[in-house]
Amino acid sequence: MIKTETHENLRRGVREVCANFPGEYWRELDAKREYPEEFVRAITEAGYLSALIPEEYGGMGLDLSAARTILEEVNKSGANANPAQMYKMGNVLRHCSEAQKEEYLPKVASGELRLQAFGVTEPEASTDTIQLKTTAVRSGDRYIVNGRKICISRVQHSDLMSPRPHLAAGGGREVLPRPLGLPHRPMRGGGQRPDPRAAPGDDEQ
Repeated sequence: MIKTETHENLRRGVREVCANFPGEYWRELDAKREYPEEFVRAITEAGYLSALIPEEYGGMGLDLSAARTILEEVNKSGANANPAQMYKMGNVLRHCSEAQKEEYLPKVASGELRLQAFGVTEPEASTDTIQLKTTAVRSGDRYIVNGRKICISRVQHSDLMSPRPHLAAGGGREVLPRPLGLPHRPMRGGGQRPDPRAAPGDDEQ
């Protein structure tokens, strides 16, 4: 990666935010198995979690190399990038309608909504996206989604989730951002709060 002034400014800014969350903060959270709410709020308010959101929706409008720089600096600080994910944004930008982008992205950029969950993994298919069984069937102006998802990290801390279903009409797999309200149950995870969950769902709309 070619270093630029933008990247160096990002590193300095992220370093300043992370300096307020020393190792003791993360160790205490691990001991209590708690989510880093204060850290996520701080890095969101600083604008770094909206790096990949276009400026017209309130984001920074940066590229993947900038996002990588942000996550590298988060990890370098001794924090953890698990709750600072941006990897869902590419799918949202490519596959969401303009109406969905206008509705959700400004709120994600401001921190009013959190999009921290991406529903891929399933009990039978794991992360083999070719074998996914969850389906989405068009019904009027909405989709009816049926299927089960497991190991969905951060779902209980997200306002939105992007499930990855198979579209019954026309084939293919799609990303359908939706407000969360699904039942879910915890699954024992590792340290620093991945905290995966199972999220069964039938006839979700």
